[in-house]
Amino acid sequence: MDRHRGAPDEKPGTSGSSSMQNFECTCCGIEVSFDYKGRCPPYETAIVFLEDGYFRPDPFTDRRRPLFIGADCSMCSRPVCGQPTCSLFYTRRFCAAC
Repeated sequence: MDRHRGAPDEKPGTSGSSSMQNFECTCCGIEVSFDYKGRCPPYETAIVFLEDGYFRPDPFTDRRRPLFIGADCSMCSRPVCGQPTCSLFYTRRFCAAC
């Protein structure tokens, strides 16, 4: 069950559009809008993440820095937020259930 809106292979924000989509954590249920899914957010090209994650610009900085929201579990593929109670990253992202 895909909990984010948009095609699974689609990378929002890569085509120059700034359309926000909705991310929902399957563990805690938090809903956050995101505009990019991948490893290299377009607003900070010097940073490459180790996993495909959901990102949005950090609203608390003057510069457009990426704010990591969450990622898909590497075992069950469910979207989970980056909270320690919901997921763990150890070479890959794992949800609390897995």
